[in-house]
Amino acid sequence: MQVAGLRKCQSDLEVDCDKMCKKVVEEFIISSGSSSTAVAQQQQSSCEKSSANDNNKCALKRVFEERPEGYVDAMKQTKKLHGMFKSVLVKTIPNGFSFQLPSDRRRPTIRRDFVLAGERLTKKRVDEIREKTEAFVKNIPNDILTISNDDKRNDYFFANDRGIVIVGGSKYSIKTTYWICVHAIRRAKSKLPIELWFPQNELPSCDDIEDLRDLGVIVRSFSELGDALNFASKGKRKPSRFAYKLLALTFSSFKEVLSIDADNIALRDPESKLFESSEYKSTGALLWRDFWKDSSAPDARLALFGSEQTSSWPEFTHESGQILVDKRKHMNALFLALYFNAFDHIFYPLFGGFMGIGDKEVFAVALRYLKSEYTVVPHDPDHVGVRDDSSSNIFGNTMLHRDLHGDPLFLHANKGKMTNHVPDYDSSIDIFSKQHVIRRWEESLFLGAKVVRVINEAAGEHDFEKWIYELVSKNKCQFGDKSEAYFDILSEQSGRGPLLDGMFLTDYLENPGVHFLHHHDHHS
Repeated sequence: MQVAGLRKCQSDLEVDCDKMCKKVVEEFIISSGSSSTAVAQQQQSSCEKSSANDNNKCALKRVFEERPEGYVDAMKQTKKLHGMFKSVLVKTIPNGFSFQLPSDRRRPTIRRDFVLAGERLTKKRVDEIREKTEAFVKNIPNDILTISNDDKRNDYFFANDRGIVIVGGSKYSIKTTYWICVHAIRRAKSKLPIELWFPQNELPSCDDIEDLRDLGVIVRSFSELGDALNFASKGKRKPSRFAYKLLALTFSSFKEVLSIDADNIALRDPESKLFESSEYKSTGALLWRDFWKDSSAPDARLALFGSEQTSSWPEFTHESGQILVDKRKHMNALFLALYFNAFDHIFYPLFGGFMGIGDKEVFAVALRYLKSEYTVVPHDPDHVGVRDDSSSNIFGNTMLHRDLHGDPLFLHANKGKMTNHVPDYDSSIDIFSKQHVIRRWEESLFLGAKVVRVINEAAGEHDFEKWIYELVSKNKCQFGDKSEAYFDILSEQSGRGPLLDGMFLTDYLENPGVHFLHHHDHHS
């Protein structure tokens, strides 16, 4: 597990927790008189008996059969669109790219970033990127370039109007977070339908699928797209999981889609705050800023826009934990972004480098490349977490995002993923008091301790973090099966709290090429 600025473990920017914290783990076990076996036994819970049934993933055929009416057509439309994308890619770039980036670093870090090391692509390789991108865009079918509201192609390509898309998975922490995400959306009284997409071998149990359906969630599988993730490389490279999100967004059944990460928690109803905004209706795309200014490679700007100093490239990085798109206006940009995703080993490092890991820049770059209009929320994210005792800096685990008017809307809990390891709920005692639980959200970079009040007021809850705790506590068996969170248990017993994973923004600012995006627009 690679983390940034591990709390009370080591102050280095990048830490291998499994190695660097081993000593801390051993010291705790010795001092407490516990054995590793005893600690492991605590992972077993009342969920153990039921997990034998729950862990049996629902058969794909049954998943398809139990969908509501209309989803037969949705699946057909999904295949039509994906077939169109695949045919364009195979036609224009049948053999992929002829080169790899230096060391093929799909997940670069501050110590291994080829741009900071002064390495550049040759002119031949820059030309290859430019030519193949131009060829791909030229061959995007005219049928999807613009689809007006009254166009019959609306029904041909899209079965439903508005909705939310989330990517799930069977991994312990992902399962807990997508359940919290769904319940938070419904707590905010959003009635938007939700599609929850899974890799074929990570489908939930049939019982879970029924419970999700009761919450207005339709389970979909990436198997509906066939070889969507690996046909571009002809099976030679393992595809990045970052690519799933854009696939789900593009091939969902909705005309207008809010894509949110599974670890993103809605504080308010996103439909009234976003879909109905005049800014979104005008441009058809709404994006959010990340903490950082642009960190792209000069060769990316040169290949796509003809100049290293181009003004066409975004000035800042983007946060893809939430993206709102009207696909009728921007399907060509989504196709181009999928092309970037198909060759993630080339475009991810070029677009973001060590500060832009994953797919976060591909849609914004696609929009810029096609000169398509889009809207960026004019408010910086806040860095929310706890204040570290040793440095007095915020050790952040969550990004607080606002809507177009500056009101808090999303808590993207992307560090130290939430798990189902919480104390058993007991309504007769205040187990969520300071003596029992170390809170996840105590202070923030912009608001200090006031962030707790701001979150609660936005959510309309007396204590929003307690609402999450009670939700997980009451549903821990469903949300996470038996606990695999060894470090959660260890952290609780050693009094260090649940935040083994997080980051200090200040650590990154000490390194060359890193610039913080800060517009002083935070609100109390």
